[in-house]
Amino acid sequence: MNIFDKERLISAPVASIPFGLYQLEKEDLDILKGYCAELYENPLKREVNKFTTSCYEHQYQSNAAIHNLLKTYLIPCVKELTNPPPKGWEWHIVNSWVEYRQKNEFRPASEVVGDFAFCCFVSIPYDIDKEKSHACNKNSINKALAKTSLTYVSPIGKIMSKDFSFGKNDEGVIMIYPSEVLIQSYPFFTADENTVVICGSLNCTEIPVSDI
Repeated sequence: MNIFDKERLISAPVASIPFGLYQLEKEDLDILKGYCAELYENPLKREVNKFTTSCYEHQYQSNAAIHNLLKTYLIPCVKELTNPPPKGWEWHIVNSWVEYRQKNEFRPASEVVGDFAFCCFVSIPYDIDKEKSHACNKNSINKALAKTSLTYVSPIGKIMSKDFSFGKNDEGVIMIYPSEVLIQSYPFFTADENTVVICGSLNCTEIPVSDI
């Protein structure tokens, strides 16, 4: 089972944007790490179209094991963020893929197709304090290394952003946010191992009559 940390549910200060952070239990995270490692070594893995997630050399479609395990975590999370769907409607994962982010790689601001998008930080090899003290951040007011940023427009037209600095102590964090919100990930420099993040989107759709 995963732990829903309700104290980490956050609402934007101007626009009421429903997004939240959740934390996987260690046992669930270890299983997910194993599945992601197997996918990386699988010679039959399928690459993701580059326009989907931008500038990562290694990114692959989730296999059935990862996809099905994600459902047990994500559906309860998105239900906590939203009103109950109408009778005969349900949430499902539209697509999911695994990004094996290498040192110096980044993700430009982009959006995901769907009602909600998610990122699950499976493995983070760097210490966020070391990233912040890296030479590239010298004399910088906005220390952007290894940062994840959400950007959106408020009702009065102001561009808003919410920044997160995840490090190795944050492995297992799941972030869910509206897909129209732009997400951007800055590069890390202080670790040689991959940062492993599962990304994708969720839709709420009507259940076909034949399935009811």
